[in-house]
Amino acid sequence: MSVKRSALRGVAWTSFSYATRFFFQTLVTLLLARVLLPADYGVVGIASLAIAVVALFRDLGLTSAIVRRKDIDDTMLSTAFWFNAVVGLVLASSLYLAAPAIAALLHEPRAIIVLHFFAPTFFVGSLNAVHGSLLTRSRKYRTFAIREISATILGGIVSVTMAYMGFGFYALLAQGLFSSAFSVIFLWTSVRWRPRLVVRLSALKELLAYGLPLAGSNALNFFSRNLDNLLVGRFLGVAALGLYGFAYNVIASPIAMIQTILGRVMFPEMARIQDDLPHVRSVYVSSIRHIATASWLPLGGLLVLAPVFVPWAFGAHWVPAIYLVQTFCFVAIGQAIGTTIGWIYQSQGRTKQYFWSNLAFSACVYVAFIVGLQWGLTGVATGYLLVSYTLGVPYNALAFRIIGLRNLDILKALRWLTLALAYSMAGMFIVLMAVRNLHPMTVPETVLVVGGTGTLLYATLLWITERHLLVSVWHLPRDLLRARGPGPAQSADVLEGPVQ
Repeated sequence: MSVKRSALRGVAWTSFSYATRFFFQTLVTLLLARVLLPADYGVVGIASLAIAVVALFRDLGLTSAIVRRKDIDDTMLSTAFWFNAVVGLVLASSLYLAAPAIAALLHEPRAIIVLHFFAPTFFVGSLNAVHGSLLTRSRKYRTFAIREISATILGGIVSVTMAYMGFGFYALLAQGLFSSAFSVIFLWTSVRWRPRLVVRLSALKELLAYGLPLAGSNALNFFSRNLDNLLVGRFLGVAALGLYGFAYNVIASPIAMIQTILGRVMFPEMARIQDDLPHVRSVYVSSIRHIATASWLPLGGLLVLAPVFVPWAFGAHWVPAIYLVQTFCFVAIGQAIGTTIGWIYQSQGRTKQYFWSNLAFSACVYVAFIVGLQWGLTGVATGYLLVSYTLGVPYNALAFRIIGLRNLDILKALRWLTLALAYSMAGMFIVLMAVRNLHPMTVPETVLVVGGTGTLLYATLLWITERHLLVSVWHLPRDLLRARGPGPAQSADVLEGPVQ
């Protein structure tokens, strides 16, 4: 099966899973909100940060190592399974025992109950790590999606039932625990492989050599995404944090969704062809061209329209967030490409290099945040923007070199898209100024006229310079719907066990 066809199927089923789970989770939230109190959500939310930090050490990159390897034997899988089980047990026990101290630090006694309730999920979740990696390795995206959707629905049903029976915030806790348990059951029935009572230290060492640097990179990314919030909240106050977090989430939430969907698919697809570097380069460049074509115009449009759209959509009290939204739009245009770098490092087994490059980049980002605090929210956001673009060039070049690409190659691949975006944004800005100064309109009319102008310019320029790419992106929704068909024949990974 071609990478394109397999990737389309993966994106289609992963997107369907994400959308279905989002819809059902929203429904569950609405039902729970009618019964539970804000304080119930607050108790769970205040303990979530501690849970998220502990979760960074749950996997240690072993599942990605299994997905990436071309050949893997039963002993290595069993070794990974038992190691994950021990790590899960240690994390669950540690969180359970540390709960009183964490609750005291958070000044919320009821957080002890939350942490005690969530602690077992680390052990339960560790039991399906290897099975999940085998399912990903076999590219059975449909099975994976059904498992996720089913676990979410069943966990939600339990949660809503408990809430209406008067269990209070325990209903919120039950959702995560039961969803995790149902996920284990579904995976163990979908993947027939079973662990043997065997552990080989050499196999564990080999897996950890790949997995630990990857886990370190994930930890760095986590702290990079949260340090700015911590600094803003600590030194600029809660109100400033509210503005900053709002602006960041407006941009980050959809970008994170796209990253999650594509990352789950493109890593195993690129790992499957890891030795065929010309093929890897072709797949990677084609992927980022499609990502840029689909995501750059909405980001550019929001950047131009933010001064009229933000106050209208969210209220006049969010006017101070306009510059932040515009800055993060500019950052996201670059990150739409930059966040795909992990696909290269992981699929080519260069996780140590990934860790060190992330460490250097993260250190510079931290410094930019600290220096930017001197100028308030504007300084923090501007510092992030400057670091993202000035250091993004060498940061990306290190990864591109692994598969034989140069920054110049990427610039050539994106040159017409970049020009189309620049001309479209300039056209939207001119029309916006004309509308605001010469012919005032309502905000919806302004968005429609300005956005329509930008879309027309963008599509026209791409039709002239990148017609094939434009047609491909235009037909992408149709191709995704068609792709949700039968997958490849069940591999040995899923039916009987690992490929020897």
